Amino acid sequence: VSDYCMTADHEHVIDGVLVAKGDHFTPAHINHSSKRWNLMRRSRYRYQQVSYIATRDIEPGEELLTDYGRKYWEGRQEQEME
Repeated sequence: VSDYCMTADHEHVIDGVLVAKGDHFTPAHINHSSKRWNLMRRSRYRYQQVSYIATRDIEPGEELLTDYGRKYWEGRQEQEME
């Protein structure tokens, strides 16, 4: 499992590295920020659906950011960025 995974439900994950080939939008296109995030994650586990919703207007070319959450950083504390 790569660092670009997100849970789709309690049993499935989406691996952004595996699906990033081509022009599809994947988790690999979203970076972490605990302070400057401009996307909010919405999970609908019942439907195995993950959505990202902009929290404000995002300019063309602007980096997409979300807070990966504490669980993502377990075992990676030395790599964590704000």
